[in-house]
Amino acid sequence: MKGKNYHALFGKDKFKKIKDSHTLIVGAGGIGCELLKNMASVGFGHIDIIDLDTIDVSNLNRQFLFHKEHVGQSKASVAKEASMILNKDIHVVAHHGNVKHPEYGINFFRKFDVVINALDNLDARRHVNRMCVLADVPLVDAGTSGLKGNVDVIIPHVTECYACRAKETPKVLPVCTIRSVPSKPDHCIAWGKALFQRMFGEVDDTNVLSDVTMTNMYDAEWATRPGELGITILDKLFTDDIRVACESVENDMMWTQGAPTPMYIPRAADIKAVTLENMDDTLVLTTEGAIEVFNASFSRLYQATHDQTGKKHTPIEFDKDDILCMAFVSSVATLRMTVYHINAVSPFTIRSVAGSIVPAVCTTNSAVAGITVHRTALIITEGRPTSNTDPAARSSYVTFNATRAVSAPFPDPPSKTCVVCARKATQLTVVEGKTTFGEIYDLLKREIKSDELTVENAGNVLWDVEDGGVDRNAIYSEVGIMDSHVINVIDDVDGVEYAFLTIVHHTGPLEIVGPLFPTAVVEEPETLEGKRPVGDDDVLGDDSDLEECSDAESLISLDG
Repeated sequence: MKGKNYHALFGKDKFKKIKDSHTLIVGAGGIGCELLKNMASVGFGHIDIIDLDTIDVSNLNRQFLFHKEHVGQSKASVAKEASMILNKDIHVVAHHGNVKHPEYGINFFRKFDVVINALDNLDARRHVNRMCVLADVPLVDAGTSGLKGNVDVIIPHVTECYACRAKETPKVLPVCTIRSVPSKPDHCIAWGKALFQRMFGEVDDTNVLSDVTMTNMYDAEWATRPGELGITILDKLFTDDIRVACESVENDMMWTQGAPTPMYIPRAADIKAVTLENMDDTLVLTTEGAIEVFNASFSRLYQATHDQTGKKHTPIEFDKDDILCMAFVSSVATLRMTVYHINAVSPFTIRSVAGSIVPAVCTTNSAVAGITVHRTALIITEGRPTSNTDPAARSSYVTFNATRAVSAPFPDPPSKTCVVCARKATQLTVVEGKTTFGEIYDLLKREIKSDELTVENAGNVLWDVEDGGVDRNAIYSEVGIMDSHVINVIDDVDGVEYAFLTIVHHTGPLEIVGPLFPTAVVEEPETLEGKRPVGDDDVLGDDSDLEECSDAESLISLDG
């Protein structure tokens, strides 16, 4: 029995609680793999793990449940199999899918004693936070960024939730997105910087493009023809590789802007020479201009780093203030944005992004995962915290490059202005495919005892007392109401509003379950003060707060 040592550590009764517990891990990347390994070793009896991604070669240096033969397979499925080898007495369920999909609604989250976040993007992280608050399930949020990490315990309506504090726009980027499915300029810029390091920097096996094959740059035949070599590489990266990427995908759903378009690359002799020193970095490069800038910068960089035999003799580091470095990264990033139908940005913007990418550190992932499992075990064995000063509710911040490696402050109570947890929601059950909006509206009027109600869903007004609204005979889904949606109902007579959590049931009945929670109608504040740590591990990123963590106050959880 793998958990025998933990059996002695926790004691018979508490270990039984762990063995009987049901936990959900969202994300099977760097942190997720460490979590699953630890939880299998301890003996958590029932674990579900969900991840949308498949395994990439670049994952193998930090996601230790995966091996070369697993490339291309579902992360969740492979992680499940690996964990059950560690402990055959546990039960693991793998979900290869998007946690935001309707099938993972409130009722899905309610099955678990604790949910653990190890995600790689803010949007999904916010979604899981919202679902846990609505389902009233404890959430442990884990994230890392370089040598910094965070673990936040979120107990709905007891501690602040993930949405209680405003967060800056994320600047950390998940590796898998950079390599395979870029959707933002930042993704292409990170790719361009990795390509620069791959071509002209020191050998680095952790580079996200370290396994990318290209024309042999180290052959003597290219030493006197760097311009032709550069165009050959461009043709491979933006024509051949893009065709392969399109052919390897069965449908276009994975491309947020549509499938990428292979690019025509002209012959080296047809490319106009340009002077890099005269570039205006505030102007976005055209495709033709980007190819010209690439041709000029590549030739000079190649000659500076390679000898007459084609061997790299003087590797250089990327410097955002170096004209050649930035010309190269700006050109390839712009070309990648073009083929992926992303609106290109100026070299000035590219420089600001390329200057602040944070690498993943396995040690930080491991430390954060260990603390996360400890917090999860405390919640299960000691009971759900009832106060934000309960020891089990402590947050933990890891900073290996500071005097104190780990700090564990108590979290704040919920924010009274939080759009997620400031109000409690009453359950509204509807009959799948049958209940009409009119039936819902009439039920609300009876329960609230008011004929003057305004109904809002996802920011849209469905019914207004004076102007009316949607077709009363329309099925709930036809007006945008879905399972796990929260609809806001305002009593215009008493000046109060109510939140109703929609639960779709196969047979119904249409009913309101539980007490109503009226709150005074107030205008939302213009800003929320404060930032909370976030972070994750598996990301290249900035030092701020995207999906990883960056500083003790603005970490973000990311795990690709």
